[in-house]
Amino acid sequence: MLSLEVSLHSRTQILEGLGFNLTQISEFDSHQGFQNLLHTLYLPGNRLEICVGNVLFLSPEQLLLLRILKDSATFSLWEKPFIPSLTAPHNFYVDEDTTVKVPMMPQDTQHHWYLHDRYLPCLVLWTDCQGNTTTLFILPNQGKMEQVEEVLTPKMPTRWSNWLRKSHFYGKLKLYLPKFSISGAYRLDQILPKLGITDPFLQRADLSGIT
Repeated sequence: MLSLEVSLHSRTQILEGLGFNLTQISEFDSHQGFQNLLHTLYLPGNRLEICVGNVLFLSPEQLLLLRILKDSATFSLWEKPFIPSLTAPHNFYVDEDTTVKVPMMPQDTQHHWYLHDRYLPCLVLWTDCQGNTTTLFILPNQGKMEQVEEVLTPKMPTRWSNWLRKSHFYGKLKLYLPKFSISGAYRLDQILPKLGITDPFLQRADLSGIT
C-alpha cells in the first residue's frame, strides 16, 4: 500500500526489499499479485476466517512521518473440538518457580499425530483445524526452553510435518490446552532497514502522494 504513493526511488526500494526482482516482474504485476492474494484471503468460508487490515497513522509532530500497522487475525475451528463446558482453572507452570492458574481446555482421548524429537528436547503435537489448516504445538522438555528456541527456524515445521506423516507417530492422547491469545508490536523503523528499505524513515522521504 505504501509503495503505491511514494517516489520512484522509494517505490523501487520497497518492492525490492520485499523480494521482487523488478527486472523480471513489472511493478504492475507485483501490485496485481497482492490484489489477487487479498481477494483469495477474503473468499467466504464457514470453517476458516482470516482478516487482514491496513491502517495509516500520521505523526502530528512530523507531517511526513509514516507508520504502517498491519493487523491480522486468524480464527478457525478445531477438527477435534475441545469441551467448552469442562474448561476449568488448572495449574500452568511458567517456569520451575512460577505456577499460575489458567483456564484449561480438555479434550476426550483422541488419536493425534505427535512425536518426541530425537535431536531436540521437545514434544511436537500436530492438530488439524477445519478449513485445511494445521497447528503445531512445541512443548520443550523441562528446563530446555532456551535450547529449543536457539535452534528453532522456519524450516523446522516442515521437518516435523514430514516426520509426522509416518503412521507410528499416530496414537491416543488426552489433551489439555490453556486458552490463550497472542499479540505483538513491531518497530518497522528497526526491521525494514534490514531489508534495505530506508527511505520512508528519512527526512527526504517523498510521501506527498499520501499526505
